[in-house]
Amino acid sequence: MSNLPDEDEVKEWIVERCACSPRRTARTSELFASWQAFAEKTSAWTGTPRGLSMVLERLEFRRWRSAKGRGFGGLAVRDA
Repeated sequence: MSNLPDEDEVKEWIVERCACSPRRTARTSELFASWQAFAEKTSAWTGTPRGLSMVLERLEFRRWRSAKGRGFGGLAVRDA
């Protein structure tokens, strides 16, 4: 089985659990925790944090790195 989650399922997670805006940012760990909870609820393949990052890059979200961590711009996890 691949480390990459299914792109269509990731898109569904983004619509249901994330807010998209050029000003939004989120750490990779926060995104993966939300994705993992969604994937387990929907019986989707979770993959790995790196795999989710690869799919997010493919979906044209911008990756960032700083002394404070790593993450993506353009989306953030919505409050539950």
